[in-house]
Amino acid sequence: MNLPSLSIMMPVFNGERYLRESIASLLEQTYRDFELIIVNDGSTDGTLQVTREFADPRIRLLDRSLNRGVVYSRNEALDAAQGEFLAFFDADDVAHPDKFRIQLQYLRHHPELGLVGSTARRIGPRGEHLGHWKLHGGPDELIANMLFHNAFVNSSVVFRKEALDGLRFVEGLAPCEDYLFWWMMMQHNRASILGPPLLSYRVHGQSLTGSQPERLQHCDREVARNILTGAGMEPTENELDGHLGLKYGRRLKHAGELSALRSWFLKLAREQRSAPRQVMRRVLINRWLKVIYLCRPRLLLMLSAGADLRFWAELLRSYPLHR
Repeated sequence: MNLPSLSIMMPVFNGERYLRESIASLLEQTYRDFELIIVNDGSTDGTLQVTREFADPRIRLLDRSLNRGVVYSRNEALDAAQGEFLAFFDADDVAHPDKFRIQLQYLRHHPELGLVGSTARRIGPRGEHLGHWKLHGGPDELIANMLFHNAFVNSSVVFRKEALDGLRFVEGLAPCEDYLFWWMMMQHNRASILGPPLLSYRVHGQSLTGSQPERLQHCDREVARNILTGAGMEPTENELDGHLGLKYGRRLKHAGELSALRSWFLKLAREQRSAPRQVMRRVLINRWLKVIYLCRPRLLLMLSAGADLRFWAELLRSYPLHR
């Protein structure tokens, strides 16, 4: 029996509303040599019935009566996957017909890469267009940006099985478990994100990220702490507050907040050990432009953020041009 070259893994819990469209978008791929591992994580709706509507032999159903959570299901799917290449796909997203053909061709032509993602369209509950997930770039830019936010749409990524090297998702961090997973994989594998949008990423109130805002913020904080520590930092709780406030687009209200962020940026410039210095300098400068924007409508605060020549000199000195 020939093993498939690609394993697509889809954990699902009570996902019948969008599941049929999601599965169909995978079975209709122009790239045909794959298995689709669907993990029914103790669903109590019609998820199991929808899955069984498809008589495609490429589907492997792992059916469980007990709900164990998305992290357990992702790890179970990883243990069952047989392909040389692996991909997760959320049960409410929709794949472009050429998604896997394009990405596998790219990985085969770039053996130095361990994983590749893509940009994505954002859609609403009825499929209405909401915008784009636009971030793309090469390995060095991605590792620098990952210090601030997850650069990957989870369903967009295809990776080599050998890139795992025993890596698994960490329990207790859903719905941010994928952020830490991609970060940990990138510590030993180079990554890239392709420019064309190869999937539609659905945003709705019943998604893990949409239905649990307090849980999301707690897990986001713990993942950020893990990532910054892994990059050689030792953030205080106040530094984490400022770092996450920038991520969430929280407006600055007084000079004390601005001063704290200045100190944090300079600490990042001096101490992080993950991204090349030249690349990190560009990322920090772009992030500081966002800080200036977040100072509005307090004009004096915004002027202070933009015209602080001492801060700019220290930032540039932390990242010498010749390195």
